[in-house]
Amino acid sequence: MSEYKPPLDTRMAAHHRIEPTKRQTCDLIMQFAIARGAYGLTADELTAAWQCSPNHVAPRITELKASGLLVTTAILRLTRAGSPARVLVARQFNKPFALIAPSQFPSTDCKSPTESLFGDLTPTARYPD
Repeated sequence: MSEYKPPLDTRMAAHHRIEPTKRQTCDLIMQFAIARGAYGLTADELTAAWQCSPNHVAPRITELKASGLLVTTAILRLTRAGSPARVLVARQFNKPFALIAPSQFPSTDCKSPTESLFGDLTPTARYPD
């Protein structure tokens, strides 16, 4: 008879794997939110700018909202897929939409198209010509 091995708790294993980078990711999200000011961000806009998976930022956004550092507004913007998404702002920019002047809207290009949270993601040729 073989020895019983308890099943691996994949949730805890994932947590331990990303624990060292959680604070850094939260800090980067807050820097992004502050740079966007009253215009705010959606999770989709963040993943597009960083060229990363929503799974990378969604848990951190949830934590930042729970801590009160990010605030959900009444404003909706469409995602790249065309679905409505709530806009989030850093708490210091939480004010009624009517107070946000168009001149306060930052450029949506917070990073160059090839720059991301994970470095340069410019495609490289796989096969020599």
